[in-house]
Amino acid sequence: MRLRIVRHLDALLKHYGRDVTFKRGGTLDIPVKALIAPLDPAQMHTYFDDAEVAMFTRPALIVTVSGSVSLQVNDTLLYEGRTYMVKKTTVRTLGNTAVARTLLMD
Repeated sequence: MRLRIVRHLDALLKHYGRDVTFKRGGTLDIPVKALIAPLDPAQMHTYFDDAEVAMFTRPALIVTVSGSVSLQVNDTLLYEGRTYMVKKTTVRTLGNTAVARTLLMD
């Protein structure tokens, strides 16, 4: 069951995700398929306190990638002419299986 859900999400990412490349340390390229959307203020308050939200440059992004992708805080993404930085990452699991990784980017 778990692996079927992981395969299903990976198929959705393959079909609907954008090809993007994250950078780690300015040099290491990490190509992934990602679902990218604006991170609205209500969503921001789910993950950050008021002081952190006030520091965000708008528009911020919420990005979903496969749970098998190893992305970290401070990794960057050039998207639509602007460089975004991962501020927080959460892994969605089913049991012990990483299904998806959510990145909050500014």
